Amino acid sequence: MTVLLPNYTDQSSKYKSRWHRIKVLFDVPAGVDSAVVTLSAGTGSKESSVKFDDVRVVKSGRSTAPRGAKNVVLFEDFENVDEGWGPFMYGWQGPMNTHLSETNLPYTDDTIDGEFSLKTRSENHKGIIYRTVPATLELKPKTEYRISFDYLSDTPDRYTFIAGSDDAGQESVVKHDLTEGTWKRTKKTITLTTGNQSDWFIGIHKNSKEKGTLVIDNVLIEEHK
Repeated sequence: MTVLLPNYTDQSSKYKSRWHRIKVLFDVPAGVDSAVVTLSAGTGSKESSVKFDDVRVVKSGRSTAPRGAKNVVLFEDFENVDEGWGPFMYGWQGPMNTHLSETNLPYTDDTIDGEFSLKTRSENHKGIIYRTVPATLELKPKTEYRISFDYLSDTPDRYTFIAGSDDAGQESVVKHDLTEGTWKRTKKTITLTTGNQSDWFIGIHKNSKEKGTLVIDNVLIEEHK
């Protein structure tokens, strides 16, 4: 597995390297005031290696998938993000206009649910705005997933949901245009079947350098069994 996406988070010490963040949630039972945290790697080839750096432990909340969801792989409502954009990483090198928008009614209308949503605005870039990596979202090979999320967009077809594999290249990329452009809350539901590779990702692609705004929330991925 080859992660071709460098770390484009320019305020990070890992900028332009192949290092990416991984986040693991765990619960400490009531009355317990200590815990042992262990980092380990699975068995690989003789040539493989794993490195860990900058480990930190912080108090965090946990987002709960909606009632009725089954075989949940990921649910992200951006209410408990400790750093960055949840499972999504910078998709390109350059200035970013993507951030967590915060509810401030009646003065703003750029969140969908709760206090926070993920907003991208007028990025001067045609291509991937943000995407996952295997460290933030692990999708199994030859597996069917149901992916859904809510979105707001002010321009029809300016943005596209994409999924693909770095190992498989451009031939693997599937696209679903976000056609709504009237700033109306819209739910997008996609069925994705991964290929033979273990490095499948999802993300948002901007179709031109022209201005546009997109807000997403309530990203839910369910494995079909």
